[in-house]
Amino acid sequence: MKTRTVVHIALNAKNERVGNLVEVVGRLIPFDGWCFTQRSKIWACRATSEWINADYGTESTLKQWKKHAADFDGAVRFQRVTLIGETNEN
Repeated sequence: MKTRTVVHIALNAKNERVGNLVEVVGRLIPFDGWCFTQRSKIWACRATSEWINADYGTESTLKQWKKHAADFDGAVRFQRVTLIGETNEN
Protein backbone atom coordinates (compact mmCIF):
# COMPACT_ATOMS: atom_id res chain seq x y z
CA MET A 1 0.00 0.00 0.00
CA LYS A 2 1.32 3.45 -0.92
CA THR A 3 1.71 5.84 2.00
CA ARG A 4 2.49 9.51 2.26
CA THR A 5 3.92 10.99 5.43
CA VAL A 6 4.48 14.74 5.70
CA VAL A 7 6.94 15.96 8.32
CA HIS A 8 6.84 19.63 9.33
CA ILE A 9 10.03 20.93 10.95
CA ALA A 10 10.25 24.03 13.17
CA LEU A 11 13.58 25.89 13.26
CA ASN A 12 14.72 28.67 15.58
CA ALA A 13 16.83 31.74 14.68
CA LYS A 14 20.04 29.70 15.04
CA ASN A 15 18.66 27.22 12.47
CA GLU A 16 18.33 24.55 15.18
CA ARG A 17 15.42 22.12 14.99
CA VAL A 18 13.04 22.84 17.89
CA GLY A 19 10.07 20.68 16.88
CA ASN A 20 8.61 18.21 14.41
CA LEU A 21 5.03 17.49 13.42
CA VAL A 22 4.08 14.37 11.48
CA GLU A 23 1.00 14.56 9.26
CA VAL A 24 -0.28 11.08 8.44
CA VAL A 25 -3.71 9.44 7.94
CA GLY A 26 -5.44 12.73 8.68
CA ARG A 27 -3.71 13.25 12.03
CA LEU A 28 -1.18 15.86 13.13
CA ILE A 29 1.20 14.29 15.63
CA PRO A 30 3.87 16.47 17.36
CA PHE A 31 7.29 15.00 18.13
CA ASP A 32 9.08 17.87 19.84
CA GLY A 33 12.76 17.25 20.44
CA TRP A 34 12.98 14.14 18.27
CA CYS A 35 15.72 13.92 15.67
CA PHE A 36 14.21 13.73 12.20
CA THR A 37 17.13 11.83 10.63
CA GLN A 38 16.95 9.06 13.24
CA ARG A 39 13.18 8.70 13.10
CA SER A 40 12.40 9.14 9.39
CA LYS A 41 12.96 5.45 8.53
CA ILE A 42 10.73 4.35 11.41
CA TRP A 43 7.97 6.77 10.40
CA ALA A 44 8.10 5.74 6.74
CA CYS A 45 7.86 2.02 7.56
CA ARG A 46 4.82 2.20 9.83
CA ALA A 47 1.62 0.69 8.52
CA THR A 48 -1.37 2.99 8.22
CA SER A 49 -3.17 0.96 10.88
CA GLU A 50 -0.35 1.68 13.36
CA TRP A 51 -0.81 5.44 12.91
CA ILE A 52 -4.60 5.20 13.21
CA ASN A 53 -4.60 3.01 16.33
CA ALA A 54 -1.75 4.72 18.21
CA ASP A 55 -2.63 6.90 21.19
CA TYR A 56 -0.56 9.97 20.28
CA GLY A 57 -1.24 13.52 21.36
CA THR A 58 -2.49 15.38 18.31
CA GLU A 59 -2.84 18.98 17.18
CA SER A 60 -6.05 20.36 15.69
CA THR A 61 -4.46 22.33 12.84
CA LEU A 62 -1.07 23.00 11.31
CA LYS A 63 -1.58 26.71 12.00
CA GLN A 64 -2.12 25.97 15.71
CA TRP A 65 1.10 23.91 15.89
CA LYS A 66 3.12 26.63 14.12
CA LYS A 67 1.82 29.26 16.54
CA HIS A 68 2.69 27.05 19.52
CA ALA A 69 6.18 26.36 18.12
CA ALA A 70 6.76 30.08 17.59
CA ASP A 71 5.41 31.14 20.99
CA PHE A 72 6.97 28.43 23.18
CA ASP A 73 9.95 27.07 21.22
CA GLY A 74 11.16 30.23 19.47
CA ALA A 75 10.53 28.87 15.96
CA VAL A 76 10.98 31.46 13.21
CA ARG A 77 11.11 29.18 10.14
CA PHE A 78 9.31 26.04 9.04
CA GLN A 79 10.16 23.33 6.54
CA ARG A 80 8.11 20.49 5.07
CA VAL A 81 9.43 17.09 3.99
CA THR A 82 7.23 14.52 2.23
CA LEU A 83 8.08 10.82 2.57
CA ILE A 84 6.44 8.50 0.05
CA GLY A 85 6.76 4.78 0.48
CA GLU A 86 5.20 1.36 0.63
CA THR A 87 3.94 -0.38 3.74
CA ASN A 88 2.66 -3.85 4.44
CA GLU A 89 -0.77 -3.90 6.03
CA ASN A 90 -0.90 -6.29 8.99
